[in-house]
Amino acid sequence: MDDYKKNPRFKGITFKLDGISESELKSLQFNIINNGTGIELGVKTDAQDISKDFVTGYRRDKGDGFNLKQTGRVSNTGITNVIENLDRFDYVLAIDTNSKQINGNWTHVGAVCELVRNLSECQTKINFCVRDITLFVLKTNHVKPENENWKNLIAYFRNDTGYRKEKRVGIVIDSDLGNLEKYNNKEKPIVGAFYLPDNFELIYASADAQNDSVINKAISYCDKQAAEYIKKLLSVN
Repeated sequence: MDDYKKNPRFKGITFKLDGISESELKSLQFNIINNGTGIELGVKTDAQDISKDFVTGYRRDKGDGFNLKQTGRVSNTGITNVIENLDRFDYVLAIDTNSKQINGNWTHVGAVCELVRNLSECQTKINFCVRDITLFVLKTNHVKPENENWKNLIAYFRNDTGYRKEKRVGIVIDSDLGNLEKYNNKEKPIVGAFYLPDNFELIYASADAQNDSVINKAISYCDKQAAEYIKKLLSVN
């Protein structure tokens, strides 16, 4: 059951200096820019820009060190291109699942919201706001309750009378980062024998860094909505 407990996450940047001469390293520069949607970090020398990758991770419970996973995805950086990435989609949804034992049985509540553009009530510089869509409630034990609820969300959305299969749909999630690329490339099923459908893409975000970008704020919003619903369930049991 410890699968449902989340270690605190952090985000960082990795880069390599292999092959760069000692004289060139003397001009190594780090540029930090607050661009309105997050922090952008540049790494370069006078002669070249140095490629970097964004990582997320957590401190191991046992032993020293950290467990790091490289994301390599614009959607996880909090830089301006987050908005450019979201603009590729016709719909952007976010889902987060919270789990709790109630009367000795596990309950998994998935809260969903939609990131909506250009609504009059949006008072943000990034021109996105969120609105509730639905809740999914799973009972008993599941190996990956988050993934089960992704599947439920996809089925729910595809059954909507206004959905057309040629539309591109982005789904913001905050778990199973290590398999994200395989899910998006349809190399691995999300759960059971269910693969991500065409024109759907998973986008990673983290509620632990909710101020970084709109996608992290959306995940944080879903996390709070799921937690509130669990409180309601506990109050009547």
